[in-house]
Amino acid sequence: MVMNKSLKLSTSTLGIVEIGSITALLAGDALQLSNFNFFINTLISVPVLIIAITLILIKEFGFICLVTPVVFVVLIWIQYRGSSWCLKNVFGQRAKYYDQLGTYINETIKGIKSIKFNGWEDLSLLKIMELRMAG
Repeated sequence: MVMNKSLKLSTSTLGIVEIGSITALLAGDALQLSNFNFFINTLISVPVLIIAITLILIKEFGFICLVTPVVFVVLIWIQYRGSSWCLKNVFGQRAKYYDQLGTYINETIKGIKSIKFNGWEDLSLLKIMELRMAG
């Protein structure tokens, strides 16, 4: 499935897109498929386990055990809210720094001939190190 994606690219597109970008996209797709295979089992088995354990607890101890699934739902909701806050605030700020660093390094690599010709190696190195320390 992942390889079919690369086969569908036209020759004009292959001329425009860099091979590194295609490799990164294909590696990302393979990782997503691997993660899906792991998490689909969890997605199916965890609700079944929670229901089965709750039924066993109700049989043994009575209806007071219905507190357990309520606690699970509340904890899942808290974890969801916390992780969404973390993604938005913490990782979003770091992504800006890494994006700025990646953009500058990409521009540096593309303009390496100009940098070498004009003798700007030291200035470029200082700017890259400054961006690395900021992140």
